[in-house]
Amino acid sequence: MINELWQLASVLENENIVSTEWHRKYKELPKYLPIRLWLNDDGSIHTFEPMTDEQAAVVRKYEPDNGKAFPAFNLSPLYRITDKDKIARLEKIEEDNSQLDWQEIRSWCTEACSNWNEKRIGTFNTCLATTPQKLQQCIVPESGSNTVTALFDILTAYRPDPAIHFRALLESAIFEKLQKKEDVNTALVLLLHQGDPKKEADKDIGKPLTIILDVYNWDTYGDYPIAHENTTNWINERLLESEKSDALPDVDAVDAFGTKFKSPNEPMPKVKLGSLGEVTLRSMFHDHHCQSRYRTLDDASYPISKEHRSRIKAALETLFQDDKKGIYWNYLDKDEILFIYPSKLPKVPLKFAKKLSSSYDGTRFEKVAEEFSSTLSGCPTSEKPDSVRLFVIRKMDKARSKVIFNYYTTLDHLITASEEWSNGCHNLPPLRWMRDGYTPYPTQIPDIINTIWKQDGTSAQGHKKIKQMKYFQGIELMLNAMPENTLHYYLQISLKNASGLITNTGNILHSGNYDKKKAENCYNICSALGLLLHKCGDYMENYMKNQAYLIGQLLHISDELHAHYCNVVREGSIPAQLIGSALFVTAQETPTQALSRLSTRVLPYIAWAKQYQYKNIEEKGKESWKAGWYLHLYKETADQLLSELSGKTRFTDLEKAELFLGYLASFPKKENTAQNNGENNGN
Repeated sequence: MINELWQLASVLENENIVSTEWHRKYKELPKYLPIRLWLNDDGSIHTFEPMTDEQAAVVRKYEPDNGKAFPAFNLSPLYRITDKDKIARLEKIEEDNSQLDWQEIRSWCTEACSNWNEKRIGTFNTCLATTPQKLQQCIVPESGSNTVTALFDILTAYRPDPAIHFRALLESAIFEKLQKKEDVNTALVLLLHQGDPKKEADKDIGKPLTIILDVYNWDTYGDYPIAHENTTNWINERLLESEKSDALPDVDAVDAFGTKFKSPNEPMPKVKLGSLGEVTLRSMFHDHHCQSRYRTLDDASYPISKEHRSRIKAALETLFQDDKKGIYWNYLDKDEILFIYPSKLPKVPLKFAKKLSSSYDGTRFEKVAEEFSSTLSGCPTSEKPDSVRLFVIRKMDKARSKVIFNYYTTLDHLITASEEWSNGCHNLPPLRWMRDGYTPYPTQIPDIINTIWKQDGTSAQGHKKIKQMKYFQGIELMLNAMPENTLHYYLQISLKNASGLITNTGNILHSGNYDKKKAENCYNICSALGLLLHKCGDYMENYMKNQAYLIGQLLHISDELHAHYCNVVREGSIPAQLIGSALFVTAQETPTQALSRLSTRVLPYIAWAKQYQYKNIEEKGKESWKAGWYLHLYKETADQLLSELSGKTRFTDLEKAELFLGYLASFPKKENTAQNNGENNGN
């Protein structure tokens, strides 16, 4: 990921886009309930209040050690209750605060119910004493004071047992609120955890609460509160400044980019990427055996200065901003993100990510491609990028994330690939039963290929999706970066998974019953097959003349003739399976045998059609001219097939795809001609 981000940082710098650089130990708050505690000058808690997401978003915490942060840290509720009656009573109070009896609540809070063990007390001691001291050493100004220094002074009142002293003050403030029936629910969340009696107390401490310490008399310092954007930025600037003085380079040491540096001897920075959580820019953990391959461990395996670490971290954070979603990044899945950026950033952004990944607002691919081309054509020459870099990050497990796809290409190739994509998805014969065909997005193709269909035309997918083809491989397919053997593999998977739906849909459509949903699902499969054939160099104008396609058409004609016979002779009683669809599976495996069986089974219907075509019946659904039309199609298709018959006993995957499409393809529009001039008579 480092090389991709290094180039990104250069692009941003060339465009004079200043990325906000955050100190690696100055981190965002977790998505827990944020509660601000207003402290008096003597350390007592004046009041507390829940914070909105907007207020909490501008606050950060200094966290030199995992879980031991300041001025915000995770706090456990003071007490744990497991009695069912008490829990039920507490829930009623939370629903209706007027039922609160604060003395009753106090009687529940005994030492035996304490939710703070020695380990947590030790952690809170660090958050209230050790961590603030470390921060103070880095950021205290040479002269003067502000709200931050005032907070440091306030915390001295908690010594020598900060956590115990703080707990007593917090409990007092909570009961004061309960007595006044103010902020009751917030007070109860701080006070009580509804535990599970079946679990061990030390392993059942409840959801953590994010506590933010602030100075109640902040305005007396002519400054801002702790939980304020300006204070957050000031602390960050001081941390970065203090680090520069500690980063004097070693005389002979250079990092991977040729810059002299002093090894920080610490892991690479982490970036918070939405649902992926915190992603480390590069894992350099010494327990990974691959790190010892070149006799270097941890930092030495890929030396990078602190300056460059911060630079690439800031670049990724800038790219991942919400306003750039659909432009330079997009989710492919809950644990997979696509990033794409050009060599230049036009003033009117080109929606690269939206072009490659399916749109959540329902916009069709054709429209997105049209908007992209329109924006590009209006872009000044000086702003048009030459190249595009894209990469995909996936969360592999709870602790690891990995770049699973990386591609560098020109903008011209991206545009050409997009046009070829549309052509490939429409590399299909006429499918008139699909009244509104469309182009799938690259990230929709994997879902189409992966879905398994039953013989009744319903999905066989369970709660957990089968992902034989990954989402990024849809993009790989579009960019012509997929090897030919992989193309054939996914063609094979498509045919295997889709067989049930295609047979069922074909049978329904040919019998005259239109099911819109099944038709749409079937069209998606046809698009995927047409695309894969196109990528393999098998184009519609060629494969429609091939043996496999023509056999598919014969099966289609047989279904139509059989259905027409049933409408006329059996008063519309159409069997569950028509003669063509009944032989479809056989035709995939042994086409010669399928033709042999078809020639026997279809003879009675051909004999009937030869007589019925002259009846001059115009009743809808029983038209006699249709019988003649199907006879004409039989002769025409059989004549073409005769010259293409090869005697093959097995079809390749490409030929099976052609058979699928031939079976679903519509007939030429010649019904009126056949009806009016009788050109098919005698065939």
